[in-house]
Amino acid sequence: MKEVFVPLPGFQPTYQDQTMENAEHLSRATQGNLTGAGIPECDRAEIVFTWIIGSSIAFCYVASLYIHPLGAKLIAFPSRNRDDPAEIRSRFQRVFCASVISCCLSAVFHYFSGVCSDKSFVVCFANRIGLRFNGVLFASVLPVILTLILFAGPIVGDFFAGRWRGYNRAFLTLIYRNLYYRRRVLRDTIYSHIWWRAYVVAPLSEEFVYRACLIPVLIVCYGPRAAILISPLSFGVAHLHHIFDRIRLGTPALRAVIATLFQIAYTSLFGLYSAYLFVRTGHIAAPILTHALCNVLGVPEIETFGTVPLGAKIVMVVAYLGGFGIWLYLLQPLTDPGLYGNVQW
Repeated sequence: MKEVFVPLPGFQPTYQDQTMENAEHLSRATQGNLTGAGIPECDRAEIVFTWIIGSSIAFCYVASLYIHPLGAKLIAFPSRNRDDPAEIRSRFQRVFCASVISCCLSAVFHYFSGVCSDKSFVVCFANRIGLRFNGVLFASVLPVILTLILFAGPIVGDFFAGRWRGYNRAFLTLIYRNLYYRRRVLRDTIYSHIWWRAYVVAPLSEEFVYRACLIPVLIVCYGPRAAILISPLSFGVAHLHHIFDRIRLGTPALRAVIATLFQIAYTSLFGLYSAYLFVRTGHIAAPILTHALCNVLGVPEIETFGTVPLGAKIVMVVAYLGGFGIWLYLLQPLTDPGLYGNVQW
């Protein structure tokens, strides 16, 4: 795919000893450093190809939730409750297929766009979707710490609301209590289909599809900044189908719309943060672990302010504001691409 790059003022790369084709490939290394350098320009056919592949990847995941190859109808709303173990297992299988298809679509795009034509295709493609070893330890730890700092307020709120006592009881039960209580805790965690859906399968599949497969496709024609802004929109809209799920289960239409729009707004904001982590670190591990952590912490419960004493309210306000301020201060240093060996964008 032919690209024209806009150099930074005063920066003129020299490729006198290279052919024009090699110079274009070398310039790809400078196009995504989030400083504005190297803005790619694609012709109309390349843009259409990008949108076809990108839209197919985004649509594929949602479509998998309503396609039933072995059912009476190929496309239909699930006949069982979404928390039914059989329905969860069925969705696991369909989401796995959607993830494989999305990976194949992204690979096809990378192959025909020529992004990886100057090196081993398999290695290049694996690096672009965030599957690499260099910097993986930092990518697994630093974004998690950063997210815990951001959620300092909600964590303190959980403490004052007494939710920590439940966590402590569960932990102590696993260590000290008898086998019966231990089994009860395990039944609600690693033996639970709902637990696996919320904390393992959903973070793995959603981040792989909407971050690892989609963002590298968008970057080729739009650069990293635009890719960070575009991909969360598809991720948020992907939750639009919850309107029909809620209405089908008896929720009033207006309440279902409001609840789903709030969910879309929240997931879009998280998608923006997750996309930023992926582009900065170059590792899929960062958004996956952050997604799982956010599912554990849940949506901040502002109503906790109305149930705690004045002193606790003050502490919570300090935790909310301080956590956000420290997070904002550390966001760029702790996601510096140099820490993760990320030189590919």
